[in-house]
Amino acid sequence: MNDIPRKLGKYEVEDVIGRGSMGIVLRGLDPFADRRVAIKLCRPFGPDRREARRARKLFFNEAHAAGGLDHPNIVRVLDAGEDEGRAYIVMELIAEATTLEPHVRAEGLLTPARAVEIVYHVARALDHAHRHGVVHRDVKPSNILVTSTGDTKIGDFGIAHHVGSDTTQVMGLMGSPRYMSPEQVDDVRVDQRTDVYSLGVVLYELLTGSPPFAARSFSALMRKILTETPRPPRELRPELPPALDAVVGRALAKSPDDRYPSAGAMAAELALVYRNLHATRPSQSVEERTELMGRLAFFAEFDAAELREVVGASTWRQCEAGERIIAEGALEDSFYILVSGEVAVLKDGVAIAHLARGDCFGEMGYLSRTRRSASIEALDRVQVLQIDAAQVAVTSLRCQLRFNQAFIRTLVDRLSRTSEALARQGGEAARRA
Repeated sequence: MNDIPRKLGKYEVEDVIGRGSMGIVLRGLDPFADRRVAIKLCRPFGPDRREARRARKLFFNEAHAAGGLDHPNIVRVLDAGEDEGRAYIVMELIAEATTLEPHVRAEGLLTPARAVEIVYHVARALDHAHRHGVVHRDVKPSNILVTSTGDTKIGDFGIAHHVGSDTTQVMGLMGSPRYMSPEQVDDVRVDQRTDVYSLGVVLYELLTGSPPFAARSFSALMRKILTETPRPPRELRPELPPALDAVVGRALAKSPDDRYPSAGAMAAELALVYRNLHATRPSQSVEERTELMGRLAFFAEFDAAELREVVGASTWRQCEAGERIIAEGALEDSFYILVSGEVAVLKDGVAIAHLARGDCFGEMGYLSRTRRSASIEALDRVQVLQIDAAQVAVTSLRCQLRFNQAFIRTLVDRLSRTSEALARQGGEAARRA
């Protein structure tokens, strides 16, 4: 710690927790907010003024690009500044987190469902960044963290491109070679589909334990990225579902026009794959499911075409008595509609309410992107309709409007019932007095 300052701005420096090409990462304390933070301290810029300006621009690019992003799966940038010529960026401290690097090797492979779940959350985070004009450009396992609670976080927006801003345009071949898209190799302008490609490489490695392209030299690797087609994941791991070959193949398409148009579209596809890895498919046909949905109060305002959209963008699950559908404290962006059966709402393991056919649950966590405030457990055999945020996002605007109207109607109804219950309790208390 001899060469490390004891203080940077208002932040008290406690320890070194990491080192990288741009500098070191420190654990610090924000005395005003009374919280631990991570502080990325840039290495000295050097005597060459031109190189120093470029290095400074590149370092603060992360704060500029990621500072305006607010998503549960993105490492938050809290502050940035300089202290006696030392440039630093302050971020949320992710305690006891590990990167994905151990899991892209054959000896550390995750289950297919867990790999899909992680990549789904990264895709959602990237979609959020893209909607705010930020292209990451360096999606790779070492930039993706898994927390001690199992949550996923993507960070290191150091070479990100902020669309429409010339302050983050750092030209030249940039990125990590194994995860570069063909357009990065060609050093042409990139957009959100570049991140889709890189995330496809990460998914390939998580599923197979090997990269889609390998070569002994940089030039040979670049040539393969531009001209060769990788082996489908199922050739390396036969137990994988065919749907994953299709997802990876589309994400790794040479032409951006042949890839998913957005990370959100890739997330929607992954959500369906994930649910199908777990779900027992109901026996109803599409027409039968559409008819069932049309009888539920939540879908009262949906027309037939919109109902068919929902059927195609949702997962139907059968759950047995005692099965936990939602776990208290979990962080996810799905909501559920009970098609048949009954469920209990549990708070700290105690039942506080029952829900029946047609009821919606999980919508508050879905809307606010916060951890689940209660658990949901099946009381008998139930059928539930599960819908993810990514799946809603790829439906038509008209269908999305219907969802918003249904959510408002559901929340107003719950508020009304809660008010009536409180009024009854108040009346009973007054009579007893």
